[in-house]
Amino acid sequence: RYEMVRRHHADRVPISDVASAFGVSRPTFYKAQSALAEHGLAGLVPQQRGPKGGHKISAEVLTYIDQLRATRPD
Repeated sequence: RYEMVRRHHADRVPISDVASAFGVSRPTFYKAQSALAEHGLAGLVPQQRGPKGGHKISAEVLTYIDQLRATRPD
């Protein structure tokens, strides 16, 4: 992504041509350009996908389930 943005700025290649050469859409180019401007090279590193926090059953819910099983074993 850095090379794509660099090619536009340094070599003055039009955005549509650069995006086409790198196989991305123009909006993807603009995202990379703004990420680079805001955060530098670190902005171009892919972020972790998926849940950001814990997603397992909490201790409170497990306690409730244990109590429910004790009172109603069926």
